[in-house]
Amino acid sequence: MDDEHDLSTEIMRMLRAEWLAETKCSEPFLADLDDALQRAAAAGSTVGTLGVDGRDVILTFANAGYADFVLNGFAPAVVPNTLVIALDETAHAIFGSAGFVSYHAPCMPQMQPASAAHTSAAFMDIMKLRLLYLAEVLVRGYNVLLTDADAVFRASPFTVFPPRAQLVVACDSTVVPRNWREAPGMVMAGFFYARAGVRPLILLKEVLDYQARHPEQHDQQSFNQILSELLVVDLNVAVMHPRLFPNGFQYFVKRTGEREGTAPIVVQNNWIGGAENKRHRFREAQLWNQDPPSYYQGEAGRPLRLLRYAAAQPGVSGLLRETSALRNALRLAVLLGRVLLLPSTCAFTNDSGLVPPPPLVYHGSDGRRDDNVLDDAVDADWCTVEWFFDLSALKDEFAGYYREASFLSHPLASAALAQAQAAAGGVEAAPPTLFIDADEEWRLVPPPSDALVLTPADMRRGATDAEIVGWLAPYANAPLLEMGDLAGRLAAHLESDPDDGKVAVAAAEGAVAGAVAASGAVAGASVEASEAEASALKARVMRGVAYREEIRRHVRQQVQQAAPFDCLCLQGDGIDVESNLTHLVQHFAATVPRNRAVFVAGYRVDLLGLNAFQRAWERVYALALYDWNGAGLQGRQFSSTINRLICKEAEVVHSWVPRVTRTRECW
Repeated sequence: MDDEHDLSTEIMRMLRAEWLAETKCSEPFLADLDDALQRAAAAGSTVGTLGVDGRDVILTFANAGYADFVLNGFAPAVVPNTLVIALDETAHAIFGSAGFVSYHAPCMPQMQPASAAHTSAAFMDIMKLRLLYLAEVLVRGYNVLLTDADAVFRASPFTVFPPRAQLVVACDSTVVPRNWREAPGMVMAGFFYARAGVRPLILLKEVLDYQARHPEQHDQQSFNQILSELLVVDLNVAVMHPRLFPNGFQYFVKRTGEREGTAPIVVQNNWIGGAENKRHRFREAQLWNQDPPSYYQGEAGRPLRLLRYAAAQPGVSGLLRETSALRNALRLAVLLGRVLLLPSTCAFTNDSGLVPPPPLVYHGSDGRRDDNVLDDAVDADWCTVEWFFDLSALKDEFAGYYREASFLSHPLASAALAQAQAAAGGVEAAPPTLFIDADEEWRLVPPPSDALVLTPADMRRGATDAEIVGWLAPYANAPLLEMGDLAGRLAAHLESDPDDGKVAVAAAEGAVAGAVAASGAVAGASVEASEAEASALKARVMRGVAYREEIRRHVRQQVQQAAPFDCLCLQGDGIDVESNLTHLVQHFAATVPRNRAVFVAGYRVDLLGLNAFQRAWERVYALALYDWNGAGLQGRQFSSTINRLICKEAEVVHSWVPRVTRTRECW
């Protein structure tokens, strides 16, 4: 035992010398950390949340930009034995005033109060700092559940950890590994439980040393690399069950717990980047408690006036129709002074033929259900907007003009709407569904049977702002307006993609400046001002509806790799990609110049028989194969979105229909 203590002390001496040599901390090193740990452990003991040996704490980290995540997910009534390492003075003050046990050491490396992108150097520094803090806690004799701040604790987690395990890890996998050797290289570096002792300390030092040698690698790669090496063969490692500790993809996208009726202990909000995206995702799942009552009820004298539209589309379009509808809905919200209920994506009409597959039930060789396998087949129509769009950009341009799709399921919101409808009475309480007609190109979703159809004067151009305001004026006080399909309905609807609109944005803003300069100086200035306002709103919409970084990054990388290139469009009626891929590729191989790189824009397909057209395939960039989720609805939409955005950069888009060189379905 003395040998382990001496070795632990030596490891900590090396860690401090290697990583914290420039700090100004006095000796004994972080002496006041002991007091914070004692207070956190004592708080846990008062409500019986301690684990096996009474020295368990939860350790999380946050700067001011993520402080609300801690307030949201680490309720003292649920996990009072939480120690928050505040990464700046502002966050420390916030946590202290909220009753958390917070620790902030000014002598340690400091972080900026703003939230940091997970690819930034500041974020990587936080990852290293948290392992150093973890080592300091372990050497003081405490067991630690290390967790990112973007988690929600629903119960104390410690009693489910195996008592003999020195390390308990969580995996981003769907099959539950029986031990850590079966983990598929997806052990989370931001969520694991470590017991006090020398072996976890050795692991942490090796991970930090590996990161120093490989700074280009993400911390999770480094953690998995060291965990898989023989150095930790004598480390007793157990695996958390993903039904109790689901990752963000399993909980929010697959919705395994919701479908199976299981209650997780901790919900993690990973598999997505961006603080605002994570907040919105929590709101959609009713796991966010940091909004004031006015968010749901409006304010005195200013009740919420809501707007909702039918988002289901007739087929996968790579978000072309969904993006158009969202832009138009935001424009309506601003014109009418209403709050838009954001739609779901991956939602398709009944006649589209796109339906979620039924849930799978796995059985073992003995015929019994295998509960160690999660259902990974259901890929359904319940994506919310943050899966595709950047909520930070949306907030920057339209803060206050939108709410989550699940908004009315919140008790405060549903009660406020019911009260407003009762006060309105008559037609205004529940006006008919309003349907703006469109030309044939966009008229793919019919109006509801009871809808009031509104016809623009110029069907091809679409409804003008003046027409919209005039049509909807009789319903100005209606608590909720229901609209039909909005794809391609407005005169100002933007047909280009958010990231391709820099020129249009500059032109729109230039028009605003020109109109302001001319205002009052020339005849017709009011008309110019009106046009300038319309252009300014168009620019806001273009900036606000932007694809999230993961999508844009994939597009940039693929375009840079292949440019210049042609694109093959394998989407459209009558194209059976799965069973006819060989024929399709051979057809295009005969028509596309041999010196061109080619993208295939379509869905994921089975490549059995690929050798039959090896020569053709050697110069085809198979972007269609990029699909996390197999052939499910979410996967089709995600892959199709990336394919379409890339094909917009092609010099030529070849369609299966020979007479068409560019089609809306392709790009």
